[in-house]
Amino acid sequence: MKNNTFRFAALAILLGTSPVMVSACATSRDFGDELTDVSKDWKNAEKDLKKGEDLVKDGKKLVKKGREQVEDSASRVAKYTREKSEVEALLVTARAGIGEAETAEAAAAEAKMITDLTDSLKKTEKSLKEATSLEKSGRKNVSEGEEKIKKGEKLITSAKARMKDIEAQYKSVSAGA
Repeated sequence: MKNNTFRFAALAILLGTSPVMVSACATSRDFGDELTDVSKDWKNAEKDLKKGEDLVKDGKKLVKKGREQVEDSASRVAKYTREKSEVEALLVTARAGIGEAETAEAAAAEAKMITDLTDSLKKTEKSLKEATSLEKSGRKNVSEGEEKIKKGEKLITSAKARMKDIEAQYKSVSAGA
């Protein structure tokens, strides 16, 4: 009788606690789901890491291009500024000599020289403006490239930190298996 009482008590305990055990199993996630989530998180972090590395790479290229543009424009600005000054000086000299021609041919030559110098001055001013525009574009490229590098570095740092957390999460999940 004592033995049956013990069995009955044990059965009652099992039956009384089994709904709790069943509900706990129903709400907890299984090992496979947890590993799948960890794997997805890892892949997302890897994608962000790659995206960050690509941003840094693209940013460096853009900075290099921008610096080359700025350097190239600086030499062009110097060249065209010098040429502009020379053409302006020649134009002043040519205009000062107007009226000194003694023949129609000489007067026509003066007029042609002034027209040519005026055209040359316009061309030089246009080239100077383009060189200045190239400098602005170069500075913009440097700035945008530096921004890409910063954004990429932040993304890399964030992705690496997430990967470290995910690795710890994986070790925790696998230890609980």
